[in-house]
Amino acid sequence: MEKMMRSTGTNAFIALALAMSMSLTSLQAREITVPSGSILTIQQGVDAAAPGDTVTVLPGIYDAVTIFPNKPGLKLKASGPPGSIQVVGLGTPAFNVGIDVQADNVSVQGFVVSEATIGIRIVGTSQGVTVTGNAVGNLANAETTAVRVESSAGAEVTQNTTFGNSAGDGINVYMCSNIHVDHNGMGFILLTDATGCEVDHNTVEGGGISLNSGDDQSHIHHNEANGASIGIFVLSSADCTLDHNDADNNSEFGIYCQGFRIGYILLDKG
Repeated sequence: MEKMMRSTGTNAFIALALAMSMSLTSLQAREITVPSGSILTIQQGVDAAAPGDTVTVLPGIYDAVTIFPNKPGLKLKASGPPGSIQVVGLGTPAFNVGIDVQADNVSVQGFVVSEATIGIRIVGTSQGVTVTGNAVGNLANAETTAVRVESSAGAEVTQNTTFGNSAGDGINVYMCSNIHVDHNGMGFILLTDATGCEVDHNTVEGGGISLNSGDDQSHIHHNEANGASIGIFVLSSADCTLDHNDADNNSEFGIYCQGFRIGYILLDKG
């Protein structure tokens, strides 16, 4: 009995210590405002932040920013009238990313990103990244992408839009798992070797939604995909579900599936 009481007491102490540690971390989280004091750029704000801090960016035009892996839990948010906080890339001379997210559990919200080869990128993360309510456009060239998710898992891309030129105005998900792409207004959505993804409630005009091989166990539903040659194209992907999509207004096919592997695809417009 004494041994059991000691064990119970030890477990309770460990639980209390963990709870206190989490509360302390929460209490220690800071808000850093850009610009303020000697912090004039978004990169300087991110560099000064600790994991879990919030970097709030006031209206202005800023250079590109990278959130490195040692900044998990960082919140990067624009604060001001819509469209007043702009991140401008380097244009066409070289590959460049407007906002580059390399840390887990990061959120990016409310920015206008332009003049980059990739507007916003999520790369090498394993959980919890959200990219919400951003506008990306006027990108550098035809090889560009508005939002790219690469070698990551458990991220969400939601409520983002594009503007300006049509080249590259889309979402590209490459070699990922369990990515949620929802409620965006884009020129295209492309998945390649991306398993267990959910693509829903997006409005896609001009480039369609494509599962470009190896996008197994993905769920594509409640999207509008029009103005392309093929609204929704599925190539060599298994155990996928397509339902309640509107793809009526395309020049060749609404939904086209090719090269089935094992599994099933359910087509059900509602």
